[in-house]
Amino acid sequence: MLHIQEAIVVEGRYDKNTLSQLVDTLILETGGFQIFKDPEKMALLQRAAQRRGLIVLTDSDGAGFVIRNRIKGTVPARLLKHAYIPDVYGKERRKRKAGKEGKLGVEGMPPSVLEDVLRRAGATFLEESAPERRRGPALTKADLFAAGLSGGPGSAEKRQALLKQLELPEHMSTNALLAVLNGCNDGTVQGVFFYNSNAVQGYAQPAKWREALAKAKLVVTIDVQMSETALASDYVLPECTVLERMELPEFIGGKKHYVALRTPVIDRVHPETKSCDEIFVGLAEACGVGQYFPFTVEELADAQLATVGTSLDAVREAGIVELADPGFEFGTPTFKTPTEKFQFTSAKVAEAGLNPVIGYVPRLVEPAAGEFSLIGGKQGIHSHTMTLNLEALNAISREYQLERLWMAASDAAELGIADGDTVE
Repeated sequence: MLHIQEAIVVEGRYDKNTLSQLVDTLILETGGFQIFKDPEKMALLQRAAQRRGLIVLTDSDGAGFVIRNRIKGTVPARLLKHAYIPDVYGKERRKRKAGKEGKLGVEGMPPSVLEDVLRRAGATFLEESAPERRRGPALTKADLFAAGLSGGPGSAEKRQALLKQLELPEHMSTNALLAVLNGCNDGTVQGVFFYNSNAVQGYAQPAKWREALAKAKLVVTIDVQMSETALASDYVLPECTVLERMELPEFIGGKKHYVALRTPVIDRVHPETKSCDEIFVGLAEACGVGQYFPFTVEELADAQLATVGTSLDAVREAGIVELADPGFEFGTPTFKTPTEKFQFTSAKVAEAGLNPVIGYVPRLVEPAAGEFSLIGGKQGIHSHTMTLNLEALNAISREYQLERLWMAASDAAELGIADGDTVE
């Protein structure tokens, strides 16, 4: 039994039952959304936070984040710590079917996962000495903007990829992500896993990435190459290349619908390498959650293909299979909204106490006079950040001027910039 100083708030009694088998502390319940109309219960949370501190441990679905945000808006931030369970899809044994988003809640998490998220949140374990906190310059929203993780084209997708790498829930806000990244610097976050991502060389602010990873207790990289991030890691799990492994089906839409499958074309060159699915399943088993992956990639692919009327054997044989005509007709589309029209408001969002109207959100960083917003993109010859360390590909970038800067002709003329100039 783990003895923790802070009180912990969860959503319901099943969450409390699961957690009480692991930790000895005051565990409070919100009763789901009941907390929104129960001032006495909210007052109880405030008193517990004042006396011993409060850890918020809600589910990783949208409802869990609505409840979490309600507590954040009422209890002072200095009294709160936030524990986030990962997005794990499935259903708890007592339930007939999975929840709306298909994710396991706190009650479905193994004890090892719950202990890990509590430690990551900075819980105070009474029988252990407090870990050393090494403070450095904190990351800011401007750093996230510079790294392409907020306020720019594709930032949402990059943020989701990073959340997935860090095993954090997809609904986590930019502010919450910032707190976790800063946790790497001060020792709150002690382990990071990277999959096919060269943050040390390919992301913005490489010095900050190196500094943060140097302070983490565990850094693991899964990659097909010995990247700069791999060199900065404690462990490297070598993945076989795309030519040596099978991947899940790719569904192609348009006027006609197809499904394609990428299968191995050569034997594995290095016997010690493994495919990503083998690596992830192996890690899950080592962490005590292997029961959530009782299938092979072939079985998953066959199940996906069965939903469109074909099979793994058929697609393997043909390489690409044309699917039945879905019967598209031009007309007025309908949407899954109360009015069946495209809506700019949401009654459910309003019920949750949030702004129900879609509106303009200003950028986190605005250029000052004489400054410009730099919008980045992906060069066709590169594979995201994985190949930015390859001089041969960078030479092609220079040869075909793929690194050129585009700007308004009027701005260029005003600054005296001509085609072929180098700008900083």
